[in-house]
This record gives sequence, structure tokens and C-alpha cells, in this order.
Amino acid sequence: MSKKWKELMERAATLAAEGAHLEAEKIYLDAVGAVERNQKNQNLLAETLQKLGLLMTVIGSFDEAEGYLLRALAIRKELHGELHEEVADTLTALGRIYAPYESEESEKLLRKAISIYEELGEPSIVFPAEHLSTLFLLRGKREERRQLLAELVSRMENGVENKPLLGKSLFMLAQFHEEDDESESECLAARAVPLLCGDVKFAQSAAEAATLLAKLQMRKQNFAAAQQNFGLAIEKAILTPQTSAHTQVEALTRLARLKAIAAKNYKGAETHLAEATLICRSQVPPLPMHNVILEYEKLCEFTNEYESLEKLRRESLDAFKSIIDDSRDRCQADERSAYASGEAVNLSRLMRRLGRLDEAADFAKYAVETDERITSPKLVGSLLELAAVRVEQQRLEEANELCTRVMQLKFDGNWYFPQLADALRLTILLGRDQDARHLRNVANGFMQRFASNCEWSKGLCHRLALVYLEVGSKTEADQLLERALRAAEQAEPVNTLFFAHLLESWAAQFRLIGDVDLSFEYDLRAQTIRDRLGVSASLPSAR
Repeated sequence: MSKKWKELMERAATLAAEGAHLEAEKIYLDAVGAVERNQKNQNLLAETLQKLGLLMTVIGSFDEAEGYLLRALAIRKELHGELHEEVADTLTALGRIYAPYESEESEKLLRKAISIYEELGEPSIVFPAEHLSTLFLLRGKREERRQLLAELVSRMENGVENKPLLGKSLFMLAQFHEEDDESESECLAARAVPLLCGDVKFAQSAAEAATLLAKLQMRKQNFAAAQQNFGLAIEKAILTPQTSAHTQVEALTRLARLKAIAAKNYKGAETHLAEATLICRSQVPPLPMHNVILEYEKLCEFTNEYESLEKLRRESLDAFKSIIDDSRDRCQADERSAYASGEAVNLSRLMRRLGRLDEAADFAKYAVETDERITSPKLVGSLLELAAVRVEQQRLEEANELCTRVMQLKFDGNWYFPQLADALRLTILLGRDQDARHLRNVANGFMQRFASNCEWSKGLCHRLALVYLEVGSKTEADQLLERALRAAEQAEPVNTLFFAHLLESWAAQFRLIGDVDLSFEYDLRAQTIRDRLGVSASLPSAR
């Protein structure tokens, strides 16, 4: 019996790891049937029910998962009593599935599991603590979370030696400190990574910890170490492709950014993004590619090569349309429609940049029609984009009608500043002097309101400067760029590669609107910083 059961369990586990969840469920059910026909071995039945419950949790069938796990719990309590590792294991699994819906019951079960492991001196206490930490995060219990994780690390450091689980504890505490104490977070992550890397069963945690460490090192401009750890994260993520694909994609995307910032290695950055794209597409269902697309968009400013970006944005739009067509739930359909209209606007802007105005108009019209149908707050942005297309097509009467609609919708002056910049550009190009004066006043109010916020002031002044450059108002543009540069200098240290990359990004945007002289000036400033830092155009090869 045990041999047949073992074969079934191994086969089911393999299928589950490959993402073939329905096939794995069938094999686990076969294993349950096989064990139930042999009433003598309740241990095997409880283990099979536990595995089946965990699989149902992954699938999202929580009612079925609860049923299997409650059966497993009852058997294990009868066999072993309350104080046993297997009982704590099942309590942990139940606490995990209750968390989104019955948080109080979830916390109760997880605390019970923690107390059992603590009394037994078992290092597996890490697992219920991990789920309880996530529950505290979702419920905004920051201090309880900090205390839980600090006590866990202290217990693991002084208790039974288990290096991977100590590493996992250190990593969770590093995640907690990422926002409030980056130095402490980096120190904890640096301790966690080698402990997790020593056991293939913890490859996913090792990949996530290495990614966190690399992000922190990159923020401190320790680019060589960051590149090495991003490479390590990818290496570990490959070992568990089904569960760690998202980590691999994040590491590749951030590695692409590192290559662009630290070495201006745009070809290498594009290679990493292409690899991330393939991983996203290969998953079932495919992973979201939003962050990959955004990195491609930044990269295109420098490379002026848009083929990959266009393809990804078209895929994204088609995916949203497919979900809308298949959805039976109106709320879900409207939500996806809003995403689709936003992607259509992005495609329209890209088509305008490439001079393909008929295609731009089709995408912009789709966005407007979609936003009108679902009464979306994004309608103003869609109307502005379609109006911009009509201006370039010299269909000025239509552009004016669209502009009038925008001004009517924004009668209360509650502007989102990128839309404000687009509207200001439109009114100036259409010669709508009264509207342009009104929008200038709104923009000046924005600049006064956010004068003390360096990041906001930098973004707002730079965006408005681009508008004035496009419409030929060089004096106003120069004044705004001076303010943007001052805000940027206050926001971060000037003699850094991050600052040089910011200047290069602005230079690329100036090139796109045809101001070659200004682009050259900012590129020269950036190169001066790089020369001062003695940075070469390459990094040591980590991958």
C-alpha cells in the first residue's frame, strides 16, 4: 500500500510543481481513495488530505481546501494529541486560507500553531509567523508585526540551529525595515541570502531576498554588488520556475534599469527586458507585464527603437479586450475597460511619435468611446489625446470641439498635472488664449503649492517646460527648467549616477521634441558628472 501511495503522491507533487493543478488534484484524490480503502493507516490519509487542501488553496477553491484540512486536523489530533508538529502544520494551513475572509479566526489559528512550535522548540515556527506577519501587514498592525518578527529572529538565533529558516526569518524582518531603515534592512538581507542559498528547497526565498538586497544596494549606488545579487536572484528563481517567475521578472527588469543608469548599456538592458517578456508570456496564466512595459518605454527614449514597446502594448490591449469580452460580471468588465482605454491612449501617443496618425486616431477614438460607455474619470485624458491627434492631422475644428468638452469637464479646476500640461499645450496650439491664460494660472498655483516638495516641483516644472518648448515659448521654458533643475538638485545628491541619468533622460526628451541644442547641453552636464566619478561605460559581467 505505502509503495503505491508514495508513487501517487510523487506524481501529484510533480504535476502541481509544473502548474498542472487539475491533473494533480485527480491524482491526490486517487491517493485518498487508495488510503481510505486501507483504514489502518490514518497517518497517510491525513498527509494526503493536507496536500490536497494546500493544492486547493493554490487553485483558489477555498471551501474545498477548508474541508480537506479540517479532516486532516481531526485525524492528526486524534492520532497525536494537541501538542504535535503535524497538528501545528495543519493549523498553519487553515490560518492561511482563512486570512482574507476571517482574519480574527486566522490570527487565532496561527497563534495556536506558533505556540505549539514554540513549546516543541521546532524551527518550523517560521511558517505560521510568516502568515501572521502578512495578516498584520494587511490589517495595518505595524507594531505587532515588528514585534512578532523581532522575536522570531531572536528565537531562531538562540534556538535549534536551522540555517535556511533563520535566513527566512532575517529576510522577513529585512522586508519590514525596507521602508523605515534601509541600512538595517540591507544588513539583515545580507545575512539572510547566504543562509537561504544553501538549501534548494528555499530557492524562492533566496531569490526574493537577493532581489531585496540588490535593490537596496542599487539605491546606495553600489552597482557592482547590486548586479551580482540580481544575477544570484535570477539563478535561484530558475530553480523554481512556477513559483518564482515573478521574482525572476522583477530581477531582470531592475537589472535592465541598473545597466541603463550605471553604464548606459542600453543594448544589455533591452536583452534583460526581452528575457523578462518571454518569462511573462510562458506562465499559465501569463504574468502581468506592466513594469516591463514601463522600463521599455524609458529605454525607448534613449534607443529610439519602438518595435518591442509597440508589440507589448498591443498585446496588453488585446488581453484586456479579451477579458472584457469573456467577462460576465459588469464591475469586472468596467474595470478592465478602464485599463484597456488607458492602454489605447498609450498606443495613440506612441503612434503619434512614430508619425502614424491614422492608427493614433483609431486608438484614441476607442479610448474615448470606452471611457464614455463606462463613465470613466479617464475620459479627460482620452479626449485630450484625440484632440492632440486631430491637431497633428490639421483637423482643427474637431480638435476645438474636443478641447471645449475637456474644459467643461474640468470646470472645477481639479486637474491632474500631466493632464493640465496636455491641456495647456492644446489651448496654446489652438489659439484659445482665454483658456490658456486660465490654465497658466492653475499651473502657477500648482507650482506655489508644491514649491516645498522637491519631487513634485521637479516633475511639474519639467513637464510644463516641455510644453513651452513644443509651442516655441523658449523664455518660459528656460525659467521652468531652471526651477526643475533646482528642485532636482535638492531632491538628491548632484554628483551621482542617478542624477546623471536624470539629466540624460531629460536630454532624450528634448531631442524627441526637436531641441537638439538643449539636449546636447544636458547630455554634456551628465557626461561631466560621469567623468568626475570616473565611471566606465561597462560593469563587470554577472550574467
